[in-house]
Amino acid sequence: LVPHLDRFTAAERADLLGEYTVECYLTNDQPAALEAAERALELRRSLRDAEGEGEMLRWLSRLHWWLADPAKAADAAGAAREVLEPLGPSAGLAMAYSNLAQLHMLAQEQEPAVTWATKAIATARKVGDMPALAHALNNLGSARLRVGDLEGRALLEESLALARREGLDEHAARAFSNLSWTSLDYREYERAASYLETGLALTIYRLGVLLGR
Repeated sequence: LVPHLDRFTAAERADLLGEYTVECYLTNDQPAALEAAERALELRRSLRDAEGEGEMLRWLSRLHWWLADPAKAADAAGAAREVLEPLGPSAGLAMAYSNLAQLHMLAQEQEPAVTWATKAIATARKVGDMPALAHALNNLGSARLRVGDLEGRALLEESLALARREGLDEHAARAFSNLSWTSLDYREYERAASYLETGLALTIYRLGVLLGR
């Protein structure tokens, strides 16, 4: 999976596998991401690292959703919340709440999506975590727009502005994507095209920066 892992301590291996999980996810190699996340989870548990365990459970939830297994995604999401809640407010807990909101939003389950997104926003603001806040604002805005609440667009725009201000490229791209898709739901084709074109331009530019072009 990852060469030379045996050269590192268990904690270092867990860190490396967690980072590898994210990179595989972002490059659309979900099976490899899932394998890495499962190994990282085992290590976090062996180290009695509850915070790390909760983070990897959340990632497993996301990966199971991408791999078309919503039942496992829901189970992992619930387990992440159960592990993290006793530890108190944290960035990880905010993201766990937001992940639950995202699952419900994608399943067109508006009420629980709004409930979990609201909890995620409150937790993210309390601990000052901008990635979790951008993620949760996106989920709340998307959930509201999907049931005809046009105030949801302002929340998505807030998520986008926050992500761009903080240099959170993935969250900015997700905001552009959801703004475009929800505009299509309302048959606002010019608005959808504008979001899509701007989002693609930003993504191509940021990719060029990363590649040193």
